Amino acid sequence: MRKAFVVLIFMAGLSLLLLLYQWSISHGVIQSNKSDGAPVSVEVSLDITEDKANVTLHYQHLQHDIYEVEIPESATDFTCNYQKNQSCLLNESDHTTKVWNNRQQSFTIQYELVKPEGGRLNNWETMLTHNNKEVFPDAAISLRDYTSTKGSWVAPGTESVHLNEDLVDYYSWEKENLSRSPILRLEKEDLAHWESDGLQVFYPKKQQLSTDIEQELYHLAESYDPAVIFVGNQLNRTDGQSFFRVPNLQPQSIENKLLERNLNTKWGGKQDEWVIDFIVQLFAPLDQKVDQNSDLLAMVRERFSESQLDWMQQELLEGSSSDHLAAEMDRLLSEVYGKPTSFFELNASKRQAVPLFFTEPKAVFWHNDGPLEWRVIEKEGERLYPVAGLAQAAGFELIALNNRDAFVVSTNEQDLRLFTGRKAYVKNQEEIKTGKVIIETVSSELYMKEAFVKELLHLDVVHESSHIRIR
Repeated sequence: MRKAFVVLIFMAGLSLLLLLYQWSISHGVIQSNKSDGAPVSVEVSLDITEDKANVTLHYQHLQHDIYEVEIPESATDFTCNYQKNQSCLLNESDHTTKVWNNRQQSFTIQYELVKPEGGRLNNWETMLTHNNKEVFPDAAISLRDYTSTKGSWVAPGTESVHLNEDLVDYYSWEKENLSRSPILRLEKEDLAHWESDGLQVFYPKKQQLSTDIEQELYHLAESYDPAVIFVGNQLNRTDGQSFFRVPNLQPQSIENKLLERNLNTKWGGKQDEWVIDFIVQLFAPLDQKVDQNSDLLAMVRERFSESQLDWMQQELLEGSSSDHLAAEMDRLLSEVYGKPTSFFELNASKRQAVPLFFTEPKAVFWHNDGPLEWRVIEKEGERLYPVAGLAQAAGFELIALNNRDAFVVSTNEQDLRLFTGRKAYVKNQEEIKTGKVIIETVSSELYMKEAFVKELLHLDVVHESSHIRIR
């Protein structure tokens, strides 16, 4: 009996040890699937020789998981290793490589590229993907130029070092959220250079950089992603993403390019083309050109103050809560004004311009009945009511004439002839002029101003705290 008890105790202890061992392994795996909490970063080394460019990327702070690496099409001699030259490759196909990252949370990628053509190093970067999402690491980029070609290398980013030692030019840049980052060799030219927070401006030395312009450039550098700006028509080194050419040193010309680039980078779908063009004209106009957006731009500028527009621009640049730019801009307009609007979504999807209007959130009641299905809108500070909705609720007869350019409204008391967009109406065959347009078409629907609802239709409109009551 005593021997059986001892055996029982031994087995129980062994089971407990096995459970503890299993738990420790499981716990270790869970921990290893987490990074150290720091954002993913990469140290990049570029060695430029007469016939090739050697690229080394050392990724750090990665999770213990599978990553996918897309390398440039022209890359050769590709390797991926851990710290002790252990290969981290799982498989390769069509310049896409799956990489297994071990618990060291880092690996190093190396490959060669052909000599940069035309003094421009394009598409040298890798694209790192995790769980089907691209990873944008913070990058520290160093470049060593062993060639004898005169000139200097420039890149969008914060340049921290530029040295020349033993016939080797050494450069280093820091760049947040590395994606595409072309590097350009700038030949020795008569250009002055201004730089702050990753914004670099090259301009003819004969031009003067005033204190006011410099202060505005500092503001742009703080607000936008890094970029390289060339001032003057003689320089044609642009790519639409990182290098831009502007005709003059005016900050508005530079902001126009930077804002358009940021919007296209963050959104940039085909459905957002009109929206991006409108926003750039709204926040960073280059001139007072007259086009199909002119009236719409005037409506927005008249309804919102300069400080309100500045706030919306800052919100747009710093973050987004929507996948679509039109919806994001409508959200900002609605938040500032206090009432919802679909201004951008309507204009982005319609061929004809839709004016700026807001929807009154209060429900509309007819006498003591339940709420009606339609809503009142607000345009240019005035409330407008849908004529068809009013006629249906009040029992009026509404007849369209002349392809909906004129309407007859028949009540128990009178017949009125109303004209779209005109400041007059006809009653008892007499034309009566008014100081304002009576009815107008907004987003394909006919509306009447509140004052004329009361004056012409003899309806009483009462605004209560939670709803609007018509009787």
